[in-house]
Amino acid sequence: MTVAAGTGSFSERAPADLLVDLAQKGATGSLHYDGERRGVVHLHLGAFYCGASERGPALEEVLAERGDVGRGQWEDAVRRSAGEARVGEELVRFGTTSRAALEVVLYGQLLRALLELLPLREGRW
Repeated sequence: MTVAAGTGSFSERAPADLLVDLAQKGATGSLHYDGERRGVVHLHLGAFYCGASERGPALEEVLAERGDVGRGQWEDAVRRSAGEARVGEELVRFGTTSRAALEVVLYGQLLRALLELLPLREGRW
């Protein structure tokens, strides 16, 4: 089920209320937020699975810093994914990193995005 959240203001609706509503409705998609902080959280069937914060490092940077993925390996996975949002799957499929290591990084990014989103009282989605 895909639920269209549309757009709105955090001064009119708290981020926590919006996130609970999307989760309860089994939403699939992306919630982009913009205010004093900017980012996105992704949902699939109401479950949050990935996020990114403008203030946080990119997935590629985190994986490189951990020593999991080199720049050339990342670029190869991007090419193989052919524009689809499955670069991580390509990294795992080719043995570049493990699913467990990738999940740790993805959950860390999701946590950062949610922690930046939740206190917003001004801005839009």
